[in-house]
Amino acid sequence: MVKYSEEFKVKVVQEYLSGPLGYILLAKKYSPLAESQLRRWVRAYKEFGKSGLTRKKKQYYLFNLSLMY
Repeated sequence: MVKYSEEFKVKVVQEYLSGPLGYILLAKKYSPLAESQLRRWVRAYKEFGKSGLTRKKKQYYLFNLSLMY
């Protein structure tokens, strides 16, 4: 799984929004970027702005089993 930087995502999304290239051509231009991934980025950017393209940190919860018994 390839992880992309926030700057790269913003660059590609803005190129899509401002340019004549569609999802398929931009995905080919920035291969191995998948068209479906680009669609998700554009949707997230339109809905949440730049913050929609940031990676979410996973939360892990630790608990003490001895407290449960």
